[in-house]
Amino acid sequence: MSQSLSLPELRDRLELLLEEYLGRYPSGQKAVWVCPPEPPSVPNEIQCLIQRVPESRIDFLSAGQRYSDRNYVLILTNFNRETSLSSALDKIVANLPVRQYTYMPITEQSYEQARLLVYDPVVINGV
Repeated sequence: MSQSLSLPELRDRLELLLEEYLGRYPSGQKAVWVCPPEPPSVPNEIQCLIQRVPESRIDFLSAGQRYSDRNYVLILTNFNRETSLSSALDKIVANLPVRQYTYMPITEQSYEQARLLVYDPVVINGV
């Protein structure tokens, strides 16, 4: 199986990319979290959640190979009502293979959020 981006690599890259925007959990840890399990608490600024299991579509190739057209799912949430996700989104889009993102503005009932799909195709060799 070939893989272009591992989950730990993606987490580390996001932590570096978003360093100036990320909030921190009460323990002091930067708010980039791989789910499940759920994060330890709510940070004071932006949180980036990475879905542990990517979304994927499998296509069959020749010689028993399969192509997994997969995407890591990121959820950015801004817990600070005085700032915006705009700069953090721009930075992610400029530095990672983002296939698509959906933006959800702040409302009286919810925080500002964005759901991003980071493209990570994999070819799986037959047994």
